[in-house]
Amino acid sequence: MKQRVVIIGAGISGLYAATLLEKAGVDYVILEARDRTGGRVLSGLELAGTSAGIHVDMGAAWFWPDIQPDFAHLIERLNLPVIAHGRPGDMLYERQLNSPPERYPAWESSPASFRLKGGMQALTAVLKSQIPAEKIKIGHQAVAVLRAGKEMQVHTRSEGSKKGSSRF
Repeated sequence: MKQRVVIIGAGISGLYAATLLEKAGVDYVILEARDRTGGRVLSGLELAGTSAGIHVDMGAAWFWPDIQPDFAHLIERLNLPVIAHGRPGDMLYERQLNSPPERYPAWESSPASFRLKGGMQALTAVLKSQIPAEKIKIGHQAVAVLRAGKEMQVHTRSEGSKKGSSRF
């Protein structure tokens, strides 16, 4: 299988690169070793017993618009709702498993930091929705990138296949 561009990894950067290539009409494929897209981004299910749409981020969680203006512009362009991180109020700190949590005044970060409503996975979901499903190869681990004359070859190991490999 020949592609003009091979993107290794379906994290935020890989998915965003794919959306740009898709808009430009450039042929590409994304190879993702895991069984899901998102890379380090993984937002847990809503907390039990809540209806407020509260998610737990278990990877990348917040961003700083003053430090990451390009990222902030992407969030804005995609119309993703944000939540200020470090709001005024109190926080609970549990020092030990068998002792009650202690209450402390919360702090505000400087520069200001934010989270995405629904978790950072909201971003990867929106990016993925702009990419045709057949362009994303889940369970394809890149194991070698080789020069073959004027071309590059990316060899992969597919999930569930120890000996078999594909070339892109």
